[in-house]
Amino acid sequence: MKVKDGQSIIDIAIQELGSAEGAYDIAVLNDISITDTLNVGTELTMPDVVNKSIAAYYKYKRINPATSLCESDTVLLPGGIGYWCVGVDFIVHSDSGIGYLCVGIDFTVN
Repeated sequence: MKVKDGQSIIDIAIQELGSAEGAYDIAVLNDISITDTLNVGTELTMPDVVNKSIAAYYKYKRINPATSLCESDTVLLPGGIGYWCVGVDFIVHSDSGIGYLCVGIDFTVN
């Protein structure tokens, strides 16, 4: 079985073996970790099918689950003081109470 883009070992176990339970067996059989990121096109040896009806359904419907996130799928959100909401996710704690930093003005709420 060749790994397709975005597939994890659990995806492959469900697709080929009919159950996520087979993920560990795939990992052991191929000397990889269950959490490894798989390279597209890598040929994996498959153990015995766990649930034949589910595996047959995935094959018949040509379902190829691919739930693994790729680097291109991740979005970096902007951050820093210019994006914080004062009083919501930018709260300064001090000995005299909770202080809020507001555009260069520091005041304390008691």
